[in-house]
Amino acid sequence: PQPQRRHLYSKIRNDLNGRGIRFLYEKEGKWIECVDSMVDKKIENFFTGKNRTLRNTIIHLPRHDILLGAGRSIQNHPGNVFFREFLEQYAEEYYETPNVERPHLVSKIRNDLNGRGIRFLYEKEGKWIECSDSVADKRIITAFSTETKRAQPDTIINRPRHDILLGPGEVIRDHPGNVFFREFLKQYAEEYYETPNVERPHLVSKIRNDLNGRGIRFLYKKGVKWIECIDSAADKKIENSFRAERHRAQRDAITNLPRHDIMLGTGRPNQNHPGNVFFREFLKQHAEEYYETPHFQRGPLYSKIRKDLNGRGIRFLYEKEGKWIECIDSVADKQISQTFTSRRRQWKKENSGRHNDYLLSQSRPLPSTAVACLDTVEV
Repeated sequence: PQPQRRHLYSKIRNDLNGRGIRFLYEKEGKWIECVDSMVDKKIENFFTGKNRTLRNTIIHLPRHDILLGAGRSIQNHPGNVFFREFLEQYAEEYYETPNVERPHLVSKIRNDLNGRGIRFLYEKEGKWIECSDSVADKRIITAFSTETKRAQPDTIINRPRHDILLGPGEVIRDHPGNVFFREFLKQYAEEYYETPNVERPHLVSKIRNDLNGRGIRFLYKKGVKWIECIDSAADKKIENSFRAERHRAQRDAITNLPRHDIMLGTGRPNQNHPGNVFFREFLKQHAEEYYETPHFQRGPLYSKIRKDLNGRGIRFLYEKEGKWIECIDSVADKQISQTFTSRRRQWKKENSGRHNDYLLSQSRPLPSTAVACLDTVEV
């Protein structure tokens, strides 16, 4: 370790001094012996600096060393062939190890190779130089990544009929695996829409594991080969499928606009629609509760009103390309809030007595002087 290297430098210096060898520097034509700190610095530079002597130690290239570089000649070198076969015994352990713990495993592999007398070498100016530990570790990580990418396309030569394909187009949509996938999601549809957004990732993972347990994979095309997706891409596909099916079902369900539904939009036709007229009258009975509720507590009130309307078969619809589409819950709640705000003045006049009573009940008690004045006025 680096903190302990200074003791090694002192040991080397003392060994050389014991042999009668001194470190000298020239000054004004005279050779002067160096102090110990300068000697230690010279020894440190020998190990860490660019030293030609170390480069010249590798004259002949051993067959078992690992060469860095590109090309068939390097890949087919006996040391590189052995290196790839050697990594296979660590492959399963490497992929199961978390990313933060992989450097320890890589160092273990490097030390194992060095213990066998195998070095990592790179070529410069016709000479082979030994790499530093960090470069060797990076070579091991790159080898694992390269082998993974090479193995993935080879595992999927022909796409099975039951696998799920990612991509656009009717050919992929009509693939038997994709057809089964859409039918399979229907049994989870009700549970998915009733699950809060923060808990949906757990349900999506459950669906993915259920499909993987049946031997069904999520594949995407790269070139002419189909490659298996990672879990996050598969989860994204499941979520997008739920959204697409719900959107498609909403468009297909609303062919004619019912009279009791609530239309979002501006203009007299929308405002005079029977569903909108009923909506305004319906909100009047909640006006007193709305004004008595603090602003930060009105969200549950909006949800309560929306669920009451949905329970009566009333939907919030908006028009897009000549079709009426059902709104999501957050848009419906916003429409309820805006209606309360826009009708506030009118409803306040109608409910002024009750509203003023509420304000008086919530006001602070009057000072004693003010009470005395009021009593005098009453008399």
